[in-house]
Amino acid sequence: MTYSDILGHIKTIDQARDFLYEIDMLLEELFKAENDAFEKKLNSISVLTSQVIKEAILKENIGLENKNMIKEYLIGLKEQLQNLKTIKLSIFFEPSADLIDNLFSWVLKNQGTGIVLDIKTDKSILGGITVEFEGKYKDLTLKKTLEEAFVSKREEIMGLQEYQT
Repeated sequence: MTYSDILGHIKTIDQARDFLYEIDMLLEELFKAENDAFEKKLNSISVLTSQVIKEAILKENIGLENKNMIKEYLIGLKEQLQNLKTIKLSIFFEPSADLIDNLFSWVLKNQGTGIVLDIKTDKSILGGITVEFEGKYKDLTLKKTLEEAFVSKREEIMGLQEYQT
């Protein structure tokens, strides 16, 4: 079974966590004693998640009345979500939805699917971004740039202080 359509909608670790929670709710609803149609069970989760799951199930040619196949699909989807890789990003400001979309598009283009963003706000970095992925760390912040400039220009800066006194 393929899950790439659904995974393409999940951009952040928070969205993945919420999606997992809704899958658990749906699985619980699916096998309650009532014999409600699956479409009615979809009402127990958010509209967006419901729509994405329904479209994916239909695309897999799983009948909406086939609870066992739906359960199998949802359990497989849950496993895929739990195995997503994470790119940790720290930025100076709270990211907009557009920025998250742009960052995620870049990740899809350059790394492919199966990755979510874990974005944290860190006012101490002054600007720029830090990136951590698969054990590698890159600091592209203004704070680091300024620190490096001060270290490399220390003698010159100290000389200016002496000159002014």
